[in-house]
Amino acid sequence: MPPFSRQLPLVLSIALAAGACRERVPKPSIELTSCRLEGFPGSARCGVHEVYEDRKAGQGRRLSLDVAVIPAHARKARAEPLFVLVGGPGQAATRAGPALAAALAEVSRERDLVLVDQRGTGGSHALDCTPADYDPDEIRFDDLLPEDEMAACRERLEADLRLYTTPVAVEDLDEVRAALGYEKLSLWGGSYGTRLALEYLRRKPDRVRSVVLDGVVPTTMRLPLSFGRDGQRALDLLLTACEADEACRASYPALGARLDRLLERLEAEPAQARLAHPRSGRPLELTVRRQDFVLGLQKLLYAPALSSLLPATIDRAAEGDFAPFIAQLSALSSNRSGRVAVGLL
Repeated sequence: MPPFSRQLPLVLSIALAAGACRERVPKPSIELTSCRLEGFPGSARCGVHEVYEDRKAGQGRRLSLDVAVIPAHARKARAEPLFVLVGGPGQAATRAGPALAAALAEVSRERDLVLVDQRGTGGSHALDCTPADYDPDEIRFDDLLPEDEMAACRERLEADLRLYTTPVAVEDLDEVRAALGYEKLSLWGGSYGTRLALEYLRRKPDRVRSVVLDGVVPTTMRLPLSFGRDGQRALDLLLTACEADEACRASYPALGARLDRLLERLEAEPAQARLAHPRSGRPLELTVRRQDFVLGLQKLLYAPALSSLLPATIDRAAEGDFAPFIAQLSALSSNRSGRVAVGLL
């Protein structure tokens, strides 16, 4: 999921501002009870909406979709809620509060926020490919999508993967909209969520009041085939920005060339990193190969707070100190809101 724009609250306010306020009282068929969502202040209303895995067949496995409504703060809320569609595909909307809450604070004053875990994510029959022996404190350098692990995951998932597509998710969303009693909705989509928003708009235009797209994933993009190209572009932009900034250039001169030399050294001979575990403090000894460092950089480029540290991280690694690099990857692995059910890919 890409960084949230600093201008997101303003963009959302402009996009959603039109239309008079009027009190509305949805009559939901979903039973909602009080709950708390990480990252969001105050209480929310949570429930589940059941759908058939195979909607056309109308029989067989049923899925419980996790739904959360964060009621508007104003006494007279605007009629249409904002449905929040997150990235991946594979992120769970109900667990994205730490990343979303601040950006959506202004909008939530006058509009309900609706978070639905898309089928295959979070509490909605997650297509979880996490290995059985996964240890969140273990620092591993893996391929992005290891072919053998993905094949094994496909075999053990209890799901008809043909029915976990974007068009099917659109029908789920529209059922939730109707079950919550909303006539129309507004959509905010980030990263993959923009594709889901576009597909909803295409299929249900009469149900959409407005759409905000943040970090568009074109419908022609075949995920995850573009990950490598996109990661390289993000890295090139970061290196160019550092070179253009006087302070960054002075602190980390010729950073791109130094990174190239570091990767050449790692290709010829992997580095041995000795450090204390960033969370447990226990001694660690890790082998860092070229592909490990490259994939790690790609992951860190997704997190604005960590990507801003990359010039310093690359600089230290070029000097043989991989502790900052490993500590930042450890911070990412402990972030629940950023975890993705990769079976949905």
